[in-house]
Amino acid sequence: GVQTCALPIFISDNVVINKFTIQNSQREEYSCIKVLSNNNIIKNVNMIYNSVGINLISSSNNLILNNYFLKNGDGIYSENSNNNLITENIIDNIQFRGIILIESIENTISYNHIMKSELSVGLQLSDYSSGTHVHHNVISENKHRNIAVYSNGNLIEFNELKFSGMGDRKSTRLNS
Repeated sequence: GVQTCALPIFISDNVVINKFTIQNSQREEYSCIKVLSNNNIIKNVNMIYNSVGINLISSSNNLILNNYFLKNGDGIYSENSNNNLITENIIDNIQFRGIILIESIENTISYNHIMKSELSVGLQLSDYSSGTHVHHNVISENKHRNIAVYSNGNLIEFNELKFSGMGDRKSTRLNS
């Protein structure tokens, strides 16, 4: 079904969210899906015109699979969340960052299409986000950079980077 201004908050572990649409949750403090727990699966969800698509806070071992993000503030915002798999998502026409990790370690970001961040970057690994493996993503047409890395110990390889405002080079491997 379609939800407007929805705020699902996971406070229990092992929850599955599958096949629905969340749209028009534009208030700054709202996220489409806010995850505060572990071992959850979020798949086949459309998030359109929202402040934040998925907000992972102090969460581990979650699967974010095959979701569609369009015209959100941020696509996926992860803070202090570890060992999550973010894969096969389409993140398109986002205002700020397609995916941002802050103090989040040992995550995998793979096989995503991240494009057209209007004001910032496609993928950002911020302070204390280490051990993240970023591979086989298509990241393109972002205002400033396709990938911005502000932490050490990450493996970034086999991504297709093209057409950013800051002129990313087509690099297949980067150890930060």
